[in-house]
Amino acid sequence: MTEAIEFFKGFNAQTIIAMVVILWWFTRDIKSEMKLLEAKIDTQAGRTDRLYEMFIDLLKEGKK
Repeated sequence: MTEAIEFFKGFNAQTIIAMVVILWWFTRDIKSEMKLLEAKIDTQAGRTDRLYEMFIDLLKEGKK
């Protein structure tokens, strides 16, 4: 932790603020993309579950 503090002491306040803003900007985009991907994965998982249920029903009908 002390190494990080010593590292940032070499920069002025404007540089540190700019780095924080840039980091926030990129992580904001990443977070929104992750939420979108999670929603797509959940939708696809629901479809896969339904297909599996249909397959099991087909196998049960075939045994009758």
